[in-house]
Amino acid sequence: EVVLSAVGIATNLENIGLIKIDVEGYEKQVLSGGLKSLANNNLNVVQIELNNSNKSYGYDENETISLLKSLGFKPYRYNPLNKELLELSTKNRERRDTLFIRDIAIVRSRLNKKTVLIDKKTITIQHH
Repeated sequence: EVVLSAVGIATNLENIGLIKIDVEGYEKQVLSGGLKSLANNNLNVVQIELNNSNKSYGYDENETISLLKSLGFKPYRYNPLNKELLELSTKNRERRDTLFIRDIAIVRSRLNKKTVLIDKKTITIQHH
């Protein structure tokens, strides 16, 4: 199964602020094919599942992480209990999904206005 939520159905990519990528090991190729979209400064968050499936395609997962970092994204883990984003040096080892964030101040500002709950298959946003 290949899922590229938001991007697959979007008609105006200039206004996309977050994308989720869950492509079972094909992350590097998807990111490489989307460099124009990733360079868009409106895109501030990439939520990506990194579960070592990349080995099936003959590359190291660190290549995906390095590509995102080279585009100005840093890896974070989100703790929904206290709305805290913790910067990481590499992928989130506690969950499969890692949040790569370009401008943490924007995200923290929005978190103060909303509660974001992320589980294995859904993102729930509660407005306050």
